[in-house]
Amino acid sequence: MGIVIRKITFWVAVAAAAAVFIAIFVLTEQNPSDTTALSASVSDAIVSRQVDAVGEGAPGASSGASAAGEGAAGSVEAMLAIGNVRKWAHTAEFFAFGAPVALASALWWGRPRGARARVLAAAGVCALASLFDQTHKIFVPGREFDAGDLLFDLLGYCAAIALVSLAGMALKRILSVGRHVA
Repeated sequence: MGIVIRKITFWVAVAAAAAVFIAIFVLTEQNPSDTTALSASVSDAIVSRQVDAVGEGAPGASSGASAAGEGAAGSVEAMLAIGNVRKWAHTAEFFAFGAPVALASALWWGRPRGARARVLAAAGVCALASLFDQTHKIFVPGREFDAGDLLFDLLGYCAAIALVSLAGMALKRILSVGRHVA
């Protein structure tokens, strides 16, 4: 990858991470009733999709489709048993934040140069952002610091960093095979 393309992609990733962080900040600024209403609407949408996926003994429905729908519904129920929709929203938010942070870290042209150090740097940036998000809640009326949210944030950004790292390794392998063939 040329250095100009690398730098442009780096800055696009930085801008994407900043945009996601601003969105997280705005969501944190919501008052408790708005947050509860948003969570309830998402939860209702998930429940209605579960009912649609499983069906209610609809005539003519194949048992294979019903079993697949029941499996999906079971996994959603298991996830919601671990944490409510609001908790899982933290995972989605910080996945969306962690991916561009990891990409920017991978594309950085300065030090550190090692992949492990870059992954740790990306995880550090994400952990600080997560901690900032929770600390920010202290200053929003009706909201409070929730250490449990930090774990859901961790799940999101670690999954994103792992995915970006695996994609980078796969890309390097593909490019190296292409060089050896030519």
